[in-house]
Amino acid sequence: MERNAQHENPMVRATAAASPHASPAMLRALAVDDDPKVREWVARNTNTPLSVLRTIAYTEEHAPVRAFVAWNPNVDDQTLNFLAQDGDPQVEAVAKMVLDSRAEGMVE
Repeated sequence: MERNAQHENPMVRATAAASPHASPAMLRALAVDDDPKVREWVARNTNTPLSVLRTIAYTEEHAPVRAFVAWNPNVDDQTLNFLAQDGDPQVEAVAKMVLDSRAEGMVE
């Protein structure tokens, strides 16, 4: 798996980032990959550490990647509140929906 994370093909790296067996260290490294699709899978992976999700939320230039951070069940409310003020309508909508769901007790 670690070898796939360094593969020249971004689809192979994205597959590594999507793996439920991906280590936090590997996901941390893939979070700064040149390809936004790889970073999307890092943001979606429930093994991604909260510190990495926060970094992505605050520094990522591609809105779909930030939206996947908001969907990640491990993201904290502080980061969701930041994303709810993102400036991109899609990111804001996802973050607000997750916050509302948590407030209603639908999502932990």
